Amino acid sequence: MLDFIERAERHPNLSLLVNDFSQVIDRQGFNAFIMTGLPSAGIDVEPMVIANHWPEAWSDRYREQVYFPDDPVSKWSITKDRPFHWREAWDAFPVTKRVQQLNGEAAAFGLVDGIAFPLRTARRWQAVVSLASHRRMDIDKKDEGLLYCAAVYFQMAANDLASKKAPPPPSLSDREQEILKWAAAGKTAWEISTILNISEATTRTHQRHINAKLDTANTTQAVMEAIRQHIIHV
Repeated sequence: MLDFIERAERHPNLSLLVNDFSQVIDRQGFNAFIMTGLPSAGIDVEPMVIANHWPEAWSDRYREQVYFPDDPVSKWSITKDRPFHWREAWDAFPVTKRVQQLNGEAAAFGLVDGIAFPLRTARRWQAVVSLASHRRMDIDKKDEGLLYCAAVYFQMAANDLASKKAPPPPSLSDREQEILKWAAAGKTAWEISTILNISEATTRTHQRHINAKLDTANTTQAVMEAIRQHIIHV
């Protein structure tokens, strides 16, 4: 794992970095992983995913069932600032039928147990590298610490590569960014107009301009695209 830390930043593209990290964690008994930014409640996580190495069928199922808001591991990842085992998150929340369904289906795809490393990016938005194992884990603190270091360096290198290939984000005015942030918090156009002491018509005009700049069809899409491009942070 220490060798990976030394070479992580030398990979020329994200695909090679992901394959390298995958081999490193596989030697520790982890067969899948995901690295993603973490949204506020009610915001779709999909645009914030940097590297998804889950089984493709499980990713599709997770997305179709909108499991993210009910997933104990996801909920803990948003609020925690230290590594934790998935079992800790499972024990911290009520075992609803929805959670039982989620965990049962994940296990069927080979995601039986795991460990999560909540992280902060350079822009201070919450992220996580979550590793999955096809069997119940038994990992000592030394190996957990080495995996944590590897995850940190993986995240830094992945973010650097993602930012290099991304085109410059569209330029939104301070007012447009402010409107998007309130929309991300679930506020309607009328509520935003009241908060900002502007007319609802002006708010909607700003929203139309935002959609044009981000090439989106509506405010919900604009919020997700702005988060993906790091224009706003929620």
